[in-house]
Amino acid sequence: MALSLGLSSFILYPPTKFRVFSYKSHVYAHSQSPQSTFARPSANYKPTIWHDNFIQSLSIGDKLGQIAKAERVCDLKKEVSKMIYKEESLKDKLEFVDALQQLGVAYHFKEEINYVLTNIFKSKIQEINYGNDDLYLVSLLFRLLRTNGFSVPEDMFRNFFDENGDCKPKISLNINGMLSLYEASYFAKEGEEMLEMARHYTTKHLTKYLESCENNEPRMKEHISHALDLPLNWRMERLHTRWFIDQYKIGEQIRHALWELAVLDFNLNQNLYKEELKQVSRWWTCLRLHENLPFIRDRLVENYLSCVGGAFEPEHYNYRIAQTQVNCLLTTVDDIYACLRLAK
Repeated sequence: MALSLGLSSFILYPPTKFRVFSYKSHVYAHSQSPQSTFARPSANYKPTIWHDNFIQSLSIGDKLGQIAKAERVCDLKKEVSKMIYKEESLKDKLEFVDALQQLGVAYHFKEEINYVLTNIFKSKIQEINYGNDDLYLVSLLFRLLRTNGFSVPEDMFRNFFDENGDCKPKISLNINGMLSLYEASYFAKEGEEMLEMARHYTTKHLTKYLESCENNEPRMKEHISHALDLPLNWRMERLHTRWFIDQYKIGEQIRHALWELAVLDFNLNQNLYKEELKQVSRWWTCLRLHENLPFIRDRLVENYLSCVGGAFEPEHYNYRIAQTQVNCLLTTVDDIYACLRLAK
C-alpha cells in the first residue's frame, strides 16, 4: 500500500464562521429587596475560537492507513537503528544524533544514542578539551552531551578565547561554527561566564551576517534567522520539529529513511493529539462551567498545547489528558478569585 508522506500542520485553524467578540458578564444577588443588584467585574476575556464542534470535526484518517503507517514506522526504526552504528567519524556520529533529536524521533533510539554518546564521552572528551580548534564540532558535542545529561565543563571552549577572556576574532569567520556555539551557549549553567560571553559575541556577529550576507546562502540565512528568533533550547520541540523536517528535506546530507520516519512519526503523533484533544474537549463541554461562569477563560486548546510542549511522546498520553484537565480547573479557580477581588 502506498503511503502519503504529506506533512500536516501543527496549528489548528478554526473555520472563519466563528466570530470573536467580547462581552461583560453580570451576576445578580437577590436580597430582601428584589430590586437590589450588583454587577460582578469581569476581565472581559474573549471567547475561545476553538469550539467543541470544530474540535470534534478534526480528521484522523482511516484506520487501515494508520495501521500501514505504523507498520512502516517499525521497519524504518530498524533501518535507522543500524545507521546509527555505521557512522564512523566523530562529526558524522554527532550530526546523526543531532538530526534524530531535531527531527523528533530520538525517543525511539534512547539506548542507541546513550551508547554512542557514552563512548564519545569516555574516549574523545580529553582530546576535545585539549587542542581541538574545530568550533563547530566542539560546540555540537558540548550541546549534545549536556542535552543528554553528561557533565561537561565550559572549559571545552577555552581554545576559542584569549588571555583576557574575550572571544578570538578568528571565530567570526566560521559562520557555521558561530551558529553552533550560539546554540550551545544557551545550555550554560549559572556562573559560566565564558558561555555568557560567547552568547553575546555570536548574537552580535550572526545579526551582522544576516544584515550583510547576499542571497546566495538562503538556507544558512534561514537557520540563523530561526535561531536568533528563539534558540533551540527555548523552543517547543514539536513546533521546531515541524520546521526542521522541511529544512532537513532540502539539505545536502539528507538520509531518506530518517526523513520518512520523521514524517510518518510526526503525523501519527499528530493524530494521537487530535484524539486526546477531542476527549478533553468532550469532558470540558460536559462540565458546562463556561455556561454557568461566563466570566472565566475558556482556554482548553492552549492548556492542552502547553502539555504537549512538556511531554510530546505518545507514552505520556495519560499525563497530557490529566494535566490539561487540572490546568483548566486551575484557570477557572484563578478567574473566580480574580473577579471576587475586583468586586470588593
